[in-house]
Parts: sequence; C-alpha cells; structure tokens
Amino acid sequence: WILDSNGGRTTQTHTPYLFLRDAESGRALAWHLIPNGNWFIRIRSPLPSHFNTAHRPITLDLGLGDRDFRPVLEPGQTLALPELLIQAAPGADPESAAVPLHRHLRTHHLKPLPREVPAVYNTWFDAFDALEVPRLQRQLAVARELGFEVFTVDAGWYGGAIDQPWHLLVGHWEEKQSAAFHGRMREFADQVRAAGLGFGLWMEPERFGSGAPIRAQHPDWFVDAGGGYAHIDLTRPAAAAWLRAEIDRLVDTYRLAWMKIDFNFELGPDPHRRAHAGYFETWHRLLADLSARHPETIFEACASGGMRMDLAMARLHPFHFLSDTVNPVDVLRIYQGALLRLPPGRIGLWTVLRSIGATLPDYGRPLAE
Repeated sequence: WILDSNGGRTTQTHTPYLFLRDAESGRALAWHLIPNGNWFIRIRSPLPSHFNTAHRPITLDLGLGDRDFRPVLEPGQTLALPELLIQAAPGADPESAAVPLHRHLRTHHLKPLPREVPAVYNTWFDAFDALEVPRLQRQLAVARELGFEVFTVDAGWYGGAIDQPWHLLVGHWEEKQSAAFHGRMREFADQVRAAGLGFGLWMEPERFGSGAPIRAQHPDWFVDAGGGYAHIDLTRPAAAAWLRAEIDRLVDTYRLAWMKIDFNFELGPDPHRRAHAGYFETWHRLLADLSARHPETIFEACASGGMRMDLAMARLHPFHFLSDTVNPVDVLRIYQGALLRLPPGRIGLWTVLRSIGATLPDYGRPLAE
C-alpha cells in the first residue's frame, strides 16, 4: 500500500496519517507525518504473498516524496526531512486516539489563537466572482444583523485594467478597474469597519495566471505548472521577498482583519528535484513572518478547501478551511474524518443558507438570470 502526495497539495489524494492495529493483540499506533514537501507512506511485507502465516510482519517507510527525488547538496547545505509523530492508541481505534492527539497538539504544536476566531461572512457563494457594490452593501447589512464579525471579499476583486477572467489574473493584485469596486475597495472596507465588522480579503499567493504582468517582468521567477499557470519559485530570494511585500501591502492598504490564503492548483514537478522541500521551507518561513508582522490579522489557510490541511500548516495558521463542498451531509462526513487529526476549534466550515426559489445561482451565469 502506498499513500502519497506529489503536487504540493499535501492532503489532496491522501492524508499523511496512518492507523495500524495488530489483529491478534489489539495494540495500535497512529502515525502522523508532518510534511515539509511532497511525502509518501509505504506499507509492505518482506514475506512473499504465497507465504502462509497468520503473523505477517510489515515494514513501514515514511518520508519525503521519492518520485524524481535527486537532490544535489553543495558543501554546507542541508536538506530537512519531515517530522514524524508516533502516537499510542490505548483504545485501539482511531476515534479514541483523536482526543489525546488534540490535547497534545494544543499544548505543544499548534499556533496559539490571537483571539477567539470570529464568525466570518464570505461573498463567494452569493454570486461567486460577480462583486457589485450595492449588492455587497445589502449583504453587509444582513451580516451585521446576524452577528458576523468579519466580512470577507472573495475572488474577483483584482486584475487592474486587464479585462480577463479572475482565474487568469491571479498574481496581479491590483484592484479591478472595470468592475467590482472600480478601484475604490478601500471605501467599501471603511463601510465594513463602520458597521462594526473587520474587513477580510481573498488571495491566492502561489498561483500566477497567464494575465499576470509580473510573469513577463520576471520570467526567471516562475515555474510552469501546466494549464497556462505558473508558480513562483520561492527558492529564489528576490521572488520570495517580492511575494511577501505584496501580501504586506494588501494587509496594510486595506487594514485587513482577515486574509483567506487559497491554493487552487498543483505545483507540478520540482525543478530542483527535492520534492518541493526547499519551496515549502521558504513558504512556511514566509507565513510565520507574516503572522509576526501582522499579529492583529488572522491568516486563514485554504486549498480548494482542505487539500493542504496538514499538521505543518496547522502550526502556521490558526485556522484551516475544510472543504468547498456546501452539501451539509458531505460536510459532516468530511469533518468527522478531519477530527482524527485536527481539533474542532481550528476547522472552518461553510454554512450556506438560501430562500427557496425557482433557480439557484450558477457560476458564470449573469445575476439577472
């Protein structure tokens, strides 16, 4: 059996978690790999499959992803391997191991919450990227009435003067001029604060669409990720410094109480052949630095929901989003599985409520329909 992750989204195909129980003795262990790049968990038996025995031993390998793993280290360079948390499970089942794990994580591992996590209104599932100020103002009034504490504007607010779809303009973090706030989002942010809520903003720092001008300005900073997208090469100090400055600028310009940091694609192969360990090292350091520089801002982790919902990210983000699924039954099922690894106070969930009507909004359909 092989569990792994190879595209930088560390919980997309599998989670770096394994629970093993001996059928005869009932003794059990939980294994939690704390990824710092691509990773794998491999389980195999040294005995041939035809060997007839009731006691089949196994070997267990865990570590950095070994697909195309050919690191070259210069004298004095180091390569960090992922941490491993091995947990006894006296109850011999995954559920009984969850509570002591949560206690350990809160005491020794997780980033302390800067304050109680607020209730957040997010614009996305109202009309997706169709941001119209009068409509947003009506939403703000209702959010205030319902007791929300933060109002977050999701994708669709950026792109400058370039008239292309939002997903092609990720990486160009200048306000859209021809739609949304028409370059006046600070005025709306002031309205949000005047209503007694903090202002939040969505950003996807690692993905760069074909319309992002920075790709043409610094082509050496980017690595092709397929589908017209690229990711920034964080192993280049100048590229990492530029990205940190962009996030700093957004936090300061809009006085953000909340930033939703998303990750909606895969990095693709690591050109340095280190399972993205160098990339992750810089990304983790950048996140820690942002939190230190902006202690009043909560940086929410998201990767199309929970596709990077690992213990390393939990150490850096006080709060991680679970899933972009809004079906309540599916949300409960996914949430139940996530609780085997993360405590409930660190997991965010969508709650989407609508009045019954003839149609529901569909992505890409004009609001008038």
